[in-house]
Amino acid sequence: MSPDSPEHDAERDDPVRNSARDEALDGRGAAEADRTEEQNAQRAPEQTAGVRRASQHLDLAAKTGAALLGSTAPAMEVVDAMLDIVEHGGVDHVDVDVTYSQITLTHRPRSGPHSVELEHIRARTFDYGRYVHAEMLVQRFLSGELELDDALAQAGRLRRDAHRYPWWLTRLAAGTAGVTAAVIFGAGWITAVFAFIANVMVDWLFARLSSRAWPVFFTQAFAGVIAVAAAAGVNAISPEVDSSQVVVSVIIMMLAGMTSTGGVHDLITGWYLTGVGRLAEGVVNTVGLVVGIQIGIALAHGAGAALTITPEVRFGADPLLLTALTSAALAVCFGVWAQLPPRSFPLAALLSLIGWVLFGVAIDRAVDPVWASGIAAVVIGLASPVAAQLVRVPSWILASVAIVPLLPGVALYRGLFAGADGDVGTGMLLLLSALGTALVLASGITLGQYLTAALLRGPFKLRSRFVPQFLGPFSTSRERIDRLSEAHDQEEDERSVD
Repeated sequence: MSPDSPEHDAERDDPVRNSARDEALDGRGAAEADRTEEQNAQRAPEQTAGVRRASQHLDLAAKTGAALLGSTAPAMEVVDAMLDIVEHGGVDHVDVDVTYSQITLTHRPRSGPHSVELEHIRARTFDYGRYVHAEMLVQRFLSGELELDDALAQAGRLRRDAHRYPWWLTRLAAGTAGVTAAVIFGAGWITAVFAFIANVMVDWLFARLSSRAWPVFFTQAFAGVIAVAAAAGVNAISPEVDSSQVVVSVIIMMLAGMTSTGGVHDLITGWYLTGVGRLAEGVVNTVGLVVGIQIGIALAHGAGAALTITPEVRFGADPLLLTALTSAALAVCFGVWAQLPPRSFPLAALLSLIGWVLFGVAIDRAVDPVWASGIAAVVIGLASPVAAQLVRVPSWILASVAIVPLLPGVALYRGLFAGADGDVGTGMLLLLSALGTALVLASGITLGQYLTAALLRGPFKLRSRFVPQFLGPFSTSRERIDRLSEAHDQEEDERSVD
């Protein structure tokens, strides 16, 4: 029967036949709709569980990253840790944005809603213990030792966990570190006692004012006043004793607790925004210390105190081995104050001893103190990744503790003294020398770690949380994989040429 025939038209127009056909079609459509609803109902819990799991991984990454960034970890390590966490959970298409005071993770899946996780860094504490805890948490999670829920619970406690050491021990460590810093620069027993008192008072003041959310600038200024007051106490007891080492010891401890070295590290590795923020914080805090010392000198002179502070502070007393051992003791005391785990103390002390010996030998060979510091920093940077693998703490921490005796406390002190005496030109040159030393120390550590990391761990080899990975700035998993692939291909090409 032709489609155009009259019989076909009659069949097409038959209402009974059409009704039966429509009912059959409606029945098939309803069945297909039911099957679709059943499939969607089956997929809905899976999608909900997937969204929830992705959200948990983002939450874990954000909390861990905030703990690391707030504990002076380099921005490179912070982003690397967060991307490791989300990649381990199979969460792809994640963008990470780190600024000085905020972490943002954005999840843009191919299907489903986008999600954003934010963490604000409201307070930055110089706490290497929290830094180590966060890195160990990431390591245990990635190795499968920690389940997701347990990792989230521990990450939530990172900001609230009590310190490893009691307050009285850290305060004692702060005072002892001040003593060792003063002894390195030739202090006698009276000056050492007042250096202990000054640094204990400064540590107490920091704790009290930090709990009341005082700006660090004012705390640094108060620390400067306390340093000069302690020096005046030395002169009141023994006017012939040089009390300069008291002020230098406080300066070194204050510089050690700043973020300027980490800021230089971030700038060198390409994380400019975070680096500038940290460097600006270090500069502001240093200005606070400078202002406090100048106010203290003015008050002492106004009260008629005959301060015997002189700009001729020695870089160390003979024999060199004695000051090197004192430098190692300073590193250990500072490690206790910074909440480092005890397993890291021997190697931190050894690195500090080696660095000070190299510094002293270079000074004896008439090398400029800035470049002598740089030589020591490069060697410390070379050795720190190997030491970090042995004691399972981040290499940046070990290197930062080891260079504490090399911080430019003397240069900063001399610059302040020259400025107070009216020799502004000399004072500015010495202050610039102090800044140059800080830059050289951070650059030397970074260079040394870069060289050792390239030897210890090539692309796609076994990764470690404790050896730095230098890939330059990246913000997504895809970028990191692409850069690793490029580095791997380049390495293979070089091997084939050889």
